[in-house]
Parts: sequence; C-alpha cells; structure tokens
Amino acid sequence: GEIPKEKVFDAMKVLNKIVIDYEVNCGDVILENILGSGCNVIATNSINK
Repeated sequence: GEIPKEKVFDAMKVLNKIVIDYEVNCGDVILENILGSGCNVIATNSINK
C-alpha cells in the first residue's frame, strides 16, 4: 500500500520517534498500520544486537 500524500509529513513525525533497540531481521514489521493507512513499516535491513 501507499501512505496518502497528505499524510506523508505526519508519517515522518511518527517514524522519527521510533527507536529500534532489539534484533530485527530484514522483512520484519516494525510498525503496523501507520496512521490508519493500512500500510506497515517494514525493516529493509537486519540489526543484530
């Protein structure tokens, strides 16, 4: 899905507050249904702690 153009700046405010302090694999869902858009935020890289 896509985040509607009018919600991009609101989405960036949400994303800027995310801190990943745990192991994440590429493809893991970091945030489900951002701003009620039906879109998930997906990790594009793995983080090994």
